[in-house]
Amino acid sequence: METRLGILVMSCHWQGALASVQSLGRRGHRIVLVAWSPEEAKLHGQSDFVSDIVFRFPIGEPAEDVSWLLDVIECYGIDLVIPISDHDAEVVALAAERAAPGSRQEAALYAPSAESLAIARDRNATAALCHRIGLPTPRSWAVEVADLYKVVPEWGYPVFLKEAGVASSGVHEVRNSAELGAFVAARPEGQQVQMQEAVYGDLVDVTGICRKGEVLEGFGFRTAYEFSHGGTPPYALRDDHPGLGDYLARIAQALEWTGGIDLDCLQRPDGTLVLLEINPRFSGTVNFALRCGKDLPAGYLALRAGRPVAPIFEDTGATLFVSLEQEAAYLMQGGREARRRAQELRYAHRVADNGFPQDRGYARALRRRMWGMRLNRVIDPVWHSIRAAYRRVLP
Repeated sequence: METRLGILVMSCHWQGALASVQSLGRRGHRIVLVAWSPEEAKLHGQSDFVSDIVFRFPIGEPAEDVSWLLDVIECYGIDLVIPISDHDAEVVALAAERAAPGSRQEAALYAPSAESLAIARDRNATAALCHRIGLPTPRSWAVEVADLYKVVPEWGYPVFLKEAGVASSGVHEVRNSAELGAFVAARPEGQQVQMQEAVYGDLVDVTGICRKGEVLEGFGFRTAYEFSHGGTPPYALRDDHPGLGDYLARIAQALEWTGGIDLDCLQRPDGTLVLLEINPRFSGTVNFALRCGKDLPAGYLALRAGRPVAPIFEDTGATLFVSLEQEAAYLMQGGREARRRAQELRYAHRVADNGFPQDRGYARALRRRMWGMRLNRVIDPVWHSIRAAYRRVLP
């Protein structure tokens, strides 16, 4: 029988945390979640598989959270830590370096080296690595916000600008000087932004789990261009593009990577893939992999035990994944055309989603969240009308 472990799952509001809870909690392990606030824990934190919640808001640099993480491992009897966000990955890597040899902390932490993590987090270093190992990348450069006025016109419009640490929701297409001015005005001085040549095509992604440069498991999917700029996409299609596994294997080997990893690519009209960035954690769409029998969170058990781990879910044969909250928001904002597009996608594919109805606590919380979204759609226009009426009649 498998030994019951204490597992710390970080950044509980991210989709990767939900996948980790479902994978590892269903195996009988004790799950402790890290949440920014009680509000953040109202969804995934309500899962039947969650035993404890630790509140911590990442307000500073990753190095400032290292002592806190080491203390949590000791105080809560944690045997394994699953980083979810980019910030988490840096905290875990730094904590692994500081942990005493042979300690509980050292045994709980699996991460790439600080040097490998630094390459993954630096867009210029990532581009240089890809050039060295023969992977195509779009022309890109990291600059400070104040320098955009000079550099962007030299590149020419349109150009993509990406903020660090906010996933695909931080990608902005800038088509002229007016849009550039609005972008710069909304950013703090000194912030670094990634400039990238405009490449139009589907976002193609591969996420996996590695041990010292060896890929233990991987999963590929794609998102239509129309859904690729708003964080977690409402719809994703399974993708077995042979290039994805090759890209993942070459990056993992070059960096001698350990832990979760995610590669964002774009597919050009001719079918070739260009690598955009390396994310030092699972994709937010890792729930899709889970439903297809690719149990990536359980790969951390393989890292600890040194042996393969069987998936907790069988392959459903799904070819389309629906993120229910994001779909609801998309349908509310997109009107009739969005509903037509959703019906078209759902009709053409076998669907999996992030509902997990057997997890009653989470399922109830998800229903409340969905009802709240629908209720707000009705209440917000009424409330704004009332406020406008009062402004007209009151001095």
